[in-house]
Amino acid sequence: MGKKVLYISGSLGLGHVFRDLAIVKELRKLKPDIDLYWLAEQPVTDLLTKAGEKVLPESYSVCNELMRKQVDEKNQVNFTRWLYAWSKFFDRTFLDYMNILQRENFDLVIGDEAYELAIGYSKKPELLDRHFVMMWDFVKVYPMTKNPIDHIIAWVVNQNWDRHYKMKETPYLHNIFFGELEDTPDESLGLFLVNARDWGKKYCDFVGHPLQFDPKQYTDPDLMKERLGYGRDPLILCAIGGTSAGAGLLGLCKRAYPIMRRALPNARMVIVGGPSIQLGSEATPDGLEMRGYVPKLYEHFAACDLAIVLGGGGTTLELAALHKPFIYFPLEKHSEQMISVARTLDRYSAGNKMLFSRTSPEMLAEKAISCIGQKVEYGNIPIGGVLRSAEIISKLIQ
Repeated sequence: MGKKVLYISGSLGLGHVFRDLAIVKELRKLKPDIDLYWLAEQPVTDLLTKAGEKVLPESYSVCNELMRKQVDEKNQVNFTRWLYAWSKFFDRTFLDYMNILQRENFDLVIGDEAYELAIGYSKKPELLDRHFVMMWDFVKVYPMTKNPIDHIIAWVVNQNWDRHYKMKETPYLHNIFFGELEDTPDESLGLFLVNARDWGKKYCDFVGHPLQFDPKQYTDPDLMKERLGYGRDPLILCAIGGTSAGAGLLGLCKRAYPIMRRALPNARMVIVGGPSIQLGSEATPDGLEMRGYVPKLYEHFAACDLAIVLGGGGTTLELAALHKPFIYFPLEKHSEQMISVARTLDRYSAGNKMLFSRTSPEMLAEKAISCIGQKVEYGNIPIGGVLRSAEIISKLIQ
């Protein structure tokens, strides 16, 4: 048996675990004898178990439940307040993690959104006694309101990157950033804090974006429609990912659909609720289909003529890589989606950003009609993040 590896997939939904599984697949090609275990939460654990992976019994964190409580009916989540609520559990989670390390004696740990561990190690670097790979897809949070409390919380959160920057260098800490250097803001993390891009230059390997598929294999939408049984009519796909956040967006799409049909009588809409949404059994208009969890959703994106999604970095980058027209609704007051993801998409001239609180069914229908089937020209998106990450990690498994 080879080296024992712990992979922590701390994502709130399913967006990150797909890239995590893709990285592990490539890692096993490079290091076939590794003994790999996972820490995650529902619904991620169900997916990992079905994939035949070994999942540890401990729940990784409480962030999913906190997020559900924070998202309101206007598709808003105060990201700084959520981080503050989550941070109250950081010390406990870090202690649980240290107990797991002592019990299982892992040789290497990989953390995707394992912020509690990155912060714990920055506070107590003497505890870092084995290779720890932290994966990032944004740096810096923004307060998003004028409330002084939010500004204070944002500064305190950003101070963790500053503390990380100033900590004594160690051969055990490794940082992978999904994206490019330009995806880090060239600005201070806050008053008296380091420049965010300087942090990235000093500590990160920038590997490009981690796609679980090759976009070159999905260039023919008609072929994908035929393979998936959609027919040739215009297809609108609405999806919000693996959490219940953004459930209101699905309702907005449903209300906008009859208006779209007036201009596009043959248009078909598929609403994908994911594993955390109860779609109900109410009647739906002709041409509208409600689905739960859909495996390989990217294949359905490849078939569609327009996608309407939340503003998560994984889904929107998949659509951009597939060169699909799409409308995205970032969770409002969520600085990662409102600023970090949107800034990256703007660099590639990808997607159409709309705000749920300012969008009526009529407005969404009008925008969808103008976008559906539109030929798009996006910037060149580096998509080698999966293989490059696996190569970096494999070199640590000696």
